[in-house]
This record gives sequence, structure tokens and C-alpha cells, in this order.
Amino acid sequence: MDDDLVERARNAVTGRAELPGMSLIEHLEELRRRLIHSAIYLVVGFFVAYYFHDGIAAMMQRPITTALARLISGELPLQDWVALVRATVPPPARWRRRGSRGKLFTWRRLWQRFSTRSRA
Repeated sequence: MDDDLVERARNAVTGRAELPGMSLIEHLEELRRRLIHSAIYLVVGFFVAYYFHDGIAAMMQRPITTALARLISGELPLQDWVALVRATVPPPARWRRRGSRGKLFTWRRLWQRFSTRSRA
């Protein structure tokens, strides 16, 4: 049983190796075709996103604006609002850098470092 399985696998690989491959020109034509399709899809995606950009921006701002309205009305404590903002708004990329030990230094670690100092 195992010998038959190994023999079938060898035959499949040998049969595949004997097939003629694509020439360099055929590879370049395929690459050109795929690059053109990718560029077309990117342009179409850009225009679709631009058409819906108001709705996308409103959807992304909705959690923060509703929480801010609840904070102003007094329904939401300040600590909860700050936690929500920290969870939903990513820090800028320039705040992320490599620390001295090779670990990724993030804004969250910086905040934890200062918040533990202020509590002590």
C-alpha cells in the first residue's frame, strides 16, 4: 500500500517535470497582464472608496463622538472615555520605535510606565 503511494507520487512529480514550461516572453506577458489588472482594480477601488468616503469617515468617528457627547452630558465618567479613546485611536507611527532591549516600544508601554509612577 505504502509502496504504491510512493510510486504514484514519484510518477506525478516525474510527469510534471517533463511538461514544457513557459518561455521568458510568456512569463513577461503574464506579469504585464497581472500588473495591468492590479492597477485597474486599485483605481476602481480608489473611486469606490472616494464615493463612499463621507459614510466611511462618519462610521469611524461614531464611537468617539457618541462617547464624547455622553461625557459632556455627564453620563460617562472621564476614565471610561479616556479608555475608549485609547482603545479606538491608534498612536502615530512615529511614537513606535525599538527600545533598548529590541522590543517594540509602543505608546501603551509608555503610558503604563507613567501611570505606574504616578500611582506610587
